[in-house]
Amino acid sequence: MVNMVILGGNLCFDPELKYTPSGAAVVTLRLAVNSYYRTKTGEKRENVLFIDVVAWGKSAEACAEYLGKGSKILVDGELRSQEWDDRQTGQRKTRWEVHAKNVRFLTTKPTNGRAAQPAPVDATAGAEEDVPF
Repeated sequence: MVNMVILGGNLCFDPELKYTPSGAAVVTLRLAVNSYYRTKTGEKRENVLFIDVVAWGKSAEACAEYLGKGSKILVDGELRSQEWDDRQTGQRKTRWEVHAKNVRFLTTKPTNGRAAQPAPVDATAGAEEDVPF
């Protein structure tokens, strides 16, 4: 079985960096992935997917430092789900997210009012010990 996802898009929000109780860095990114198509009548349409991406360790810290809302990134990783019971309705909920193995910065966040520049390096998620599962 293969579980591999490759996505490219723009960040909807600034990265949200947190640390686990054991001190591991984790960042959540919200990625907008646009695709375009034409209807049978020739009308051009746009489809936008909003996808949550999670990165760990040094990759998480690099994302928080260099990326901002609107930054373009390319991510490869693995699709995972989280399940929980909604406290208000009692219904079972599921959320899908991509756990990043590699994050390639195509642009970084603007600094001092200047336009965003290509990022200096890739942010690679690192070894499995960075992921507290």
